[in-house]
Amino acid sequence: MAKVPFKSQITFNIIYVASKIFLKKYSFTTDHVPRMEEPYLFISNHTTDFDFILAGHASKDYLYYVAEESPFRIPVAGPLMKYLVDPIIVKLSNVTASDIKEIMKRIKAGYNVCLYPEGRHSYNGITMKQDDSIGKLVKISGAALVTYKIEGGYFLKPRWSRFKRTGPISGHVTGVYSSEELKNKTPKEITEIINKGIYEDAYLTQEKVKYKYKGKNRAEGMEKLLFICPSCQSMDSMKSDGDKCYCTKCSYLVTWNDEGFLEGEDLKYNNVRDWYSFVNEEYTKNVVETTNEELIESYNVILTVDKKESTGELKAYKEYFTFNDIKFPLDELSSVRVQYADILNFNYSGKHYRFTGDKFYPWKYARIYHIYKDDNQEI
Repeated sequence: MAKVPFKSQITFNIIYVASKIFLKKYSFTTDHVPRMEEPYLFISNHTTDFDFILAGHASKDYLYYVAEESPFRIPVAGPLMKYLVDPIIVKLSNVTASDIKEIMKRIKAGYNVCLYPEGRHSYNGITMKQDDSIGKLVKISGAALVTYKIEGGYFLKPRWSRFKRTGPISGHVTGVYSSEELKNKTPKEITEIINKGIYEDAYLTQEKVKYKYKGKNRAEGMEKLLFICPSCQSMDSMKSDGDKCYCTKCSYLVTWNDEGFLEGEDLKYNNVRDWYSFVNEEYTKNVVETTNEELIESYNVILTVDKKESTGELKAYKEYFTFNDIKFPLDELSSVRVQYADILNFNYSGKHYRFTGDKFYPWKYARIYHIYKDDNQEI
């Protein structure tokens, strides 16, 4: 194993010690990666904004993190952390050829690399399935592999939520594979190992452990994702307030309880996972079957491009989006992603476009894009 630069090791030690106090309120427990004589890729599901801290407590060796660039744009603190931690920075969680080269460079130099292949938190508590590109990366790296699963993180702050909660988190080393063990495996077989090792269904786990997650306004933001009423099937009729989410067209109302489940009279779904599946299915059917040229529209949307902001109306059609007088053909867009729950990002004609707004539901636009592309990619 290569010797880690002094500045990075000191930073790691400080974060490790300081975070012990921080993690006490989450009753955090973890397995530990055994000492290894060769560099490894540490691959985990992604559930919180501080997953990198959890990984640091699981590994006895220094990890170089593959991280999205936005935290490092923060004035002063961002550049300082970039200097001290020296992460492998990717844009919008999209690992490019140059990023892979940098990962390979660190591995070949004898360092360990930590990677969260989902690139964003899960909407519904289920780990997003990875394609064979992750298996190819492990294969060509020649590194060992450690798979790690975080449980409980989803309920601390679901991706759609506006507020945090506190409650138990745990980390589990689910697999350790030497480079020799991986040598004769195909990328597909390695991908299957990873998908199995990092897979978590938060609600299945919670049904067994029944941990309490305390907080205020725990339902606020649900309508960003669960915008179809499961009772009357009205679109965009759901509103959240405190721990409750209700339909403005009928009397349907649910309350988020301490265990992260939903309660209410004539309850259709007692969890976000199943309600989300219903919304996804109904919305997809609506988009596919509609004969209207215009699918949806959003007002007072803020567009940022080339560091300039403008406000206007974003519309979605079956084959393109429009913003004011700009047309975006869907077949010319790339890196279409929803960041957090209220930001839509994509690349078009060599530029990066970022849309957001107080009453903007970006999930809808990303779903229209994936329906057009006829893929099953998670948003």
